[in-house]
Amino acid sequence: MNVFGKALAIFSFEDYENLTENALFSVPLIVIGVFIGIAIALFATVFNKRVLGGMVRKLLSEEALSSESAKTLDELGLANNFFLRYAVKGNVSLRRVVYCREEDEFLQKQEEERKNAPSPKKFRAKSFRVDPKLHHFYIPEEQKDTAATKFEKKGTSLVALGVLLLVLFLLLIALLFALPKLMGWLDQLLGSVSSASSNDIV
Repeated sequence: MNVFGKALAIFSFEDYENLTENALFSVPLIVIGVFIGIAIALFATVFNKRVLGGMVRKLLSEEALSSESAKTLDELGLANNFFLRYAVKGNVSLRRVVYCREEDEFLQKQEEERKNAPSPKKFRAKSFRVDPKLHHFYIPEEQKDTAATKFEKKGTSLVALGVLLLVLFLLLIALLFALPKLMGWLDQLLGSVSSASSNDIV
């Protein structure tokens, strides 16, 4: 039996008079879910700042701060990065600061077509698809400071991430083994409240 199984096996329904079986099963699972969510958030933060941030820092260093100075992934030396090729297609975090020149032109042309359409209400807007191999990217001048701060690489080492995940895992195990006692206190509290309510009714 694994560590989580041993921790969950500590619970015995006979030990609790005021807690339902559903609560005894759901509380440990909720705790595990919260810790998994925190771990995913930590990993996502490091990934965004190190991998996606690599493109942001490269654009800033190349001074690609307008559509005229926009660069392709190949020109940035990032064409072989699978994650970036996928991210430029629609990663919300990245695309908040990284713009596509061809997309700007497409949207501008579409807006002009909408204004010149006989019936603007019937105009059907089309979606734009970014081509990571051909399209050009840039960070607007007014957003360079925001981009630099948001995707700063400092404090996102893989070693630090590993240490944090290990500490998080140990805290999870400790909390799981402490849950029976915590649940016991909760059971007693519910019992006291129930008894007090019964006496008030009488």
